[in-house]
Amino acid sequence: MRPHDPKPDVENGCRSAPEFLFAAGSSSWTACRLAGQIASLRQSGLSCLDIAREIVDRLDSSELGTLGQALFDVCERADQSGTSNAFHNPDHSRNVGVIWFNLALANNRLAETGGSPCRLTTRELLVGACAAFAHDIDHDGTTNTAVAIGLDGIERNVRVPFRLETLAANRACDILSSHNADPLELSAVRAMILSTDIDDGYRLLDAALGISEQGPAEPYPHFARLSDPRVRLMAAMLRDADIMPSAGLTLRDFDRYSRLIEIERGLAHMSLGPVQAEKFFGDVLHERFVSPPGQLFQSRLDALSAINRIRLADRSLQNLDLESTGRDVVASNSSS
Repeated sequence: MRPHDPKPDVENGCRSAPEFLFAAGSSSWTACRLAGQIASLRQSGLSCLDIAREIVDRLDSSELGTLGQALFDVCERADQSGTSNAFHNPDHSRNVGVIWFNLALANNRLAETGGSPCRLTTRELLVGACAAFAHDIDHDGTTNTAVAIGLDGIERNVRVPFRLETLAANRACDILSSHNADPLELSAVRAMILSTDIDDGYRLLDAALGISEQGPAEPYPHFARLSDPRVRLMAAMLRDADIMPSAGLTLRDFDRYSRLIEIERGLAHMSLGPVQAEKFFGDVLHERFVSPPGQLFQSRLDALSAINRIRLADRSLQNLDLESTGRDVVASNSSS
């Protein structure tokens, strides 16, 4: 069966996404439910393409044009990309895509009461989903550091801003172009994906959001689209969705995903332990999610950071996973 063909029914082996995977648009959805959604998603065996079909089914077909087909192609590529990576693999792309779409639905619900500056259109939901599922396509399991030979003939590791993000953005925009996406939609997808670079991308998005005035000295024309508040919102949600599987769900997830990154990079166990976690929460995330719907998870991030500081201060806790540490802290507080 081609990925663009209609889905078969359940009797013919279709794997449909459970309704609750897209519950963020309902009044009963709360931030706490997303942890259960993603845990169930891990057990489901659903691919990025399976999720894409469900997303397209839920949107108004009169507004989709050919973008539905573009999303199918993006997700087909995401399902084939990074399959040997421990972390940046199809599971990560699927999780981020689901979280981004839930954040977008939550954003539209918040917009009804003024909790978010704007409501996203159907096409914007689809464009954003394309960026979310595509954001790590062609990831090679390394970082944005490359080996360069200096004039003295000595090899040095140098950072190449947006190296991996550019690979993903190029692939996504090629797919979208083949389906006649609007140039403004292409530039929005590129800006969103480049904004997931945790160094230069984060600084540029922080500056666009008014969080910080400091950005890279070199101008990057691809970020001009962040002057559009709607694109800025979509990019902020993608940044939150990208790190939310490890920093916004459960304490156990944080350790689990940190270990997968260690494996992917060939690092020793606990190389990304409490010390690096403290730097990640403080120096990278600045202790906050940046989109209005992402801020629904702020209490989770605060708790995660606080318990990590406890583990950092007490060496006897540093080899315990954060979930058991959290239970110990709660038990101690309850008995005192």
